[in-house]
Amino acid sequence: MPFSNKVDQLREKLATHPLYDAVQDAVAVRQFMRAHVFCVWDFQSILKTLQGELTTVTVPWLPSHDPEARRLINEIVLEEESDIHPDGGYISHYEYYLEAMHECGADTRPIEQFIGGLDKNTDILTHIYLADLPNGVAQFLHTTFDVLLNKPLHCKLALFAYSREDMIPDMFVHLVESLNKSAGGHFQKFLYYLNRHIEVDGERHGPISQALLARECGDDQIKWQQAEQTLIGAFEARIALWDSILADFKPQPLSHEAKS
Repeated sequence: MPFSNKVDQLREKLATHPLYDAVQDAVAVRQFMRAHVFCVWDFQSILKTLQGELTTVTVPWLPSHDPEARRLINEIVLEEESDIHPDGGYISHYEYYLEAMHECGADTRPIEQFIGGLDKNTDILTHIYLADLPNGVAQFLHTTFDVLLNKPLHCKLALFAYSREDMIPDMFVHLVESLNKSAGGHFQKFLYYLNRHIEVDGERHGPISQALLARECGDDQIKWQQAEQTLIGAFEARIALWDSILADFKPQPLSHEAKS
């Protein structure tokens, strides 16, 4: 990608973060999911922002200026917001992640309370500031929504294309496979989520989002520089979140769903 060594260094720091080695048992996975679910929700918010800018979602409808970009972003939205549920029907990846949390006994109260306080009139930055969130989550979300509310389209595309959790499935899938066997299937849904994430992001969504960024920036070096600065901030925010999760690891009681 057309970015400096600074971006490569931050991505390497994120890919080799000590958090991954610390997640070695069911307690740690549940603790990780308690905070990581906010990243899953945050991703959906980025995606819907991009859909709003690359397509027409208002009435009266008018065609957006780039039909190919319109097609590409709608393709991602289709699968992220209404993917095929393995048990039949359709579900967003965020909602399926919540199912995975309930199955393995991860604490869903922080994300459910946070989402429960949202409506169309919510000042999201104030809501983030006032919410009772896991350590590190508020600053991570603030970084994302500052971009979504205040930065141009190419910066939002950079955030979407390069700074999300593309390395997480590779880091966790073998661990979760082992835990699923030892825990009597309580991690089956999380394992499916990770494998589905590898499938759709690696094969299609990743290349699509990078192509969208390239189309938007073209040969404009100022846009590429602004995209890089956004990406640096996003990587630093993710690393800081990982630092907070690692520092906050502590045993959590198994929820009723996983006991039953």
